[in-house]
Amino acid sequence: MSKANDLIPKGYFDTHKVVDGTAAGVLVDMAVSDLILFPEEKMPDLELSPEEAALAEEVRTCTDAEQLVRWMRKPVSGLLRSRILRRALAFEKDVLPLMEHRALTTQLDAFEDCVTMFFLVCKKNPCPWIMEHYDEVRSEFLQSQFCLILGMRGSPNYIPFLLEQVDRFEKLRTKEQYLEQGPLLGINALQGWPDEREDWNVYDAPAFFDLPLTVDLPEELSEEEMREQTKEGTELFEKVKAEAAEYLKQRMEQILAWYEGGQPLERIAVEVGLPEEVVASMIRVQQNEKNGAAESEAADETEPDAE
Repeated sequence: MSKANDLIPKGYFDTHKVVDGTAAGVLVDMAVSDLILFPEEKMPDLELSPEEAALAEEVRTCTDAEQLVRWMRKPVSGLLRSRILRRALAFEKDVLPLMEHRALTTQLDAFEDCVTMFFLVCKKNPCPWIMEHYDEVRSEFLQSQFCLILGMRGSPNYIPFLLEQVDRFEKLRTKEQYLEQGPLLGINALQGWPDEREDWNVYDAPAFFDLPLTVDLPEELSEEEMREQTKEGTELFEKVKAEAAEYLKQRMEQILAWYEGGQPLERIAVEVGLPEEVVASMIRVQQNEKNGAAESEAADETEPDAE
């Protein structure tokens, strides 16, 4: 049994349910799709208003870390936000300290989302800073998101702390927020990890994330063409995302097939361009899904017929 599983009470997820569609999970999906899977040149400004298109051009050439952080504090569309975050990641060394400082006192939803997405994918592992300053963070929502990050980028040593936070946030639950989902998803992400894992950066995995998309993306459009093609652009973007999701599903299944066919973990990691620890986690996820499906089928077969 792994160290992580030793720390998680038996049957924990039977009594502490993961809820689909909460902010914690949604922001992870957006960080992956907006900042990792789709290079900027594959995301045309089809849905940007003329005002945001002009701002996007300023963002593209901005080298001022403080200005980039100021833009993060404004409510903007998801497409523009992804461009701001991409640009900020290019100046991480200067941007990160500014974000850390503001994260302690912010109550702005837009900035909290940006902090979460930035910390999920930045090169420097944010977990030590989060643990050092966690109690200073005024926003309980951002504390919840930081718990998710501890699970996504940390080690099993954080599990006792995350268990405490689940209990604390469950007592604070409202109809609008499920703050316990941050630490709960963090614990879920750490399941199966045997020991400390090395810091890893998703941008070091070009082989895995080089998606073979067949969709032909349009060239740069004028403002008038963008307005005319907004609907087509939305449909195109959804098609690209759907194709990418299907490709990743097939890639995950292929990794599991290689592993179950006897391929060494080290060789698979080299093939897909990911750290061994990440590949091992992906394999465990696939195995858990297969085992869960098999148990469900077995239960259906043994369930007595209703009279």
